[in-house]
Amino acid sequence: MAHDFATIPRPLWALISPLDLGLASIFHDFLYSAGGRVVTLLWEAEGWVPQHQCWSRRHTDALFAQIMREQGVPKWRRRAAYLAVRAFGRKHWG
Repeated sequence: MAHDFATIPRPLWALISPLDLGLASIFHDFLYSAGGRVVTLLWEAEGWVPQHQCWSRRHTDALFAQIMREQGVPKWRRRAAYLAVRAFGRKHWG
């Protein structure tokens, strides 16, 4: 999986650099590259059991916003990043 932190056009880096969005962009890129199809692990009595989970693009973008909020990214920056992935992210999904 390739990761570039956040795909932000260079002229906008004065407002939001690729590093300004914290860990959120790593998870977002991972889910986007997999089209939301990921395997997670659940601990059960017999040990770790794979759970096949499918994230929708909308839920992936919501997770992106939630992680940014939890990482302390300013609200205006979170909102701008969220709106950008909702508007322009479809071509990168899957």
